[in-house]
Amino acid sequence: MDLKRKLPVGIQDFEKLREEGYLYVDKTDIIYNLVHSGSSYFFARPRCFGKTLLLSVIEAYFKGRKDLFEGLKIEKLEEEWQEYTVLKIDFSTDVYSTEGTLEVTINTFLAEQEQRYGKHEERTTYAKRFEYIIQRAYETSGKPVVVLIDDYDKPILDAMFSPEESHNREVLRNFYSALNGNDYYLKFVFVTGISKFASVNVFNGSNKQKDISLYAGFNSLCAFTQEELASNFGEELSELAKANNLPYETFIRLFAKKYSGYCFCKNGEKLYNPFSVLNALSSQDMLSFWFQTGVPSMLIKILQNSKFDFFGILEGICVDADTIMDYKWTEDDLVSVIFQSGYLTIRAYDKDNNLFELGLPNGEVRDGFLKNLLPYYTSVGTTSKYGAEIALIRACLTNGDVSGFVARYRESVKNVQLIQRKKEDAETVYLIAFHSLLMLTGFVFYSGSSLAGNHNDIVVEAGKHAYIFEIKMDKGIALEDVEADAFARIEEKKFAAKYAGTDTSVHKVAIVFSSSKSELIGWKENNGAAANAKEGV
Repeated sequence: MDLKRKLPVGIQDFEKLREEGYLYVDKTDIIYNLVHSGSSYFFARPRCFGKTLLLSVIEAYFKGRKDLFEGLKIEKLEEEWQEYTVLKIDFSTDVYSTEGTLEVTINTFLAEQEQRYGKHEERTTYAKRFEYIIQRAYETSGKPVVVLIDDYDKPILDAMFSPEESHNREVLRNFYSALNGNDYYLKFVFVTGISKFASVNVFNGSNKQKDISLYAGFNSLCAFTQEELASNFGEELSELAKANNLPYETFIRLFAKKYSGYCFCKNGEKLYNPFSVLNALSSQDMLSFWFQTGVPSMLIKILQNSKFDFFGILEGICVDADTIMDYKWTEDDLVSVIFQSGYLTIRAYDKDNNLFELGLPNGEVRDGFLKNLLPYYTSVGTTSKYGAEIALIRACLTNGDVSGFVARYRESVKNVQLIQRKKEDAETVYLIAFHSLLMLTGFVFYSGSSLAGNHNDIVVEAGKHAYIFEIKMDKGIALEDVEADAFARIEEKKFAAKYAGTDTSVHKVAIVFSSSKSELIGWKENNGAAANAKEGV
């Protein structure tokens, strides 16, 4: 559909956005408060969350480009526009997992600036060269200098779990140390990234940048509020509602469930990721845009090498304030790094106990998280195989075909012992695979806390069919006894009671894995239909 207005999909340059007539959601009042309330900041947000455009707006402001802010809120707030020298380095443009790439990026930046401000032959380290550039820029203009650094941590994150990680840390530590002790020459410093854990050793122990990542006043600095969505994109939202044959209010609830839910402060307003919103409205299609850009390689590397609370991520995790504020993480506690990556957000804050409840923000992120895990727990996961496999599973469940579903699931986990999981036991691997595949079907799904049970209890509602699954490990016990125990638990918990008196077909299914052979060894439905691996089901 040819909409009248130009949506800034992929536009990260503020000058281009304004001069070419793209729509801009005005954040300049927040930016005004930012630049007038401090001089050195660190700001973390997940990838594809508007950080680069934010830096471009700040750059235009400090270059005195009043013409670009005509009609925006800051035009009435700023009484005296001044021009400053802006030094900006963007680390997002390269991949830093190979030796020498980081050095090329830094040298290119420094060489370009040295052509403008000169080079001191005795200052040869990155820090001394950068420091001299800052000082010369100050002397040339007679004003302090603005330094903007985009994706400061990417060289470390790209190289995680490789020999280059420690090397890149040291290189950056040297480069960034130029910012220490040069306050006199600096007007404003703004550093963005995904994580802060990487900066513990990067800024040479000073960490003087004020971390505003979780400040309430900057919660929506790089995101859209519900009011901003409605007031800026009403035309596009109406068109998309019509395309989906839905009343506007019904559609908005569906849109929010898909794309909203982010929050970066205590008791803050729920927010939309601009990247997903702009792509959905521009294409007039509600696809999962954010995770299609690729799961952060950092996160995948960590999940491959560490243990994490899969079920806590799905259902919600309560953590103390230090975990959020300090960005601490270890191989056995990955909550903070998953939060930083954008797969968890703040759902609620318990003031009395100083606890945050974290959870997946929305349907887009949930599906992306599950899909990106599939290759590490099942044989499903490639782009070509993923959609077809989920469609087959959906068809089995829609048609009441328990045997077909079990066959699809067995096929997906038959080589699970070959999957390089370093921490989880076999039962956890099977449960994660089972949950992921079922949740990605889009059917109504209950498990764990939502059933007041454990994660071996799973209920799925697929049209006229409801499935009550009980997952068991044999642990050396006879298959028949394990199945009997599974059905006893289903009856004890009364999982089928809600369907009494309805026309829903209820399937009570016991699924049993071997604790010694790492394979599915049998299943049984309550009507007596049964099969095992030897019979080729």
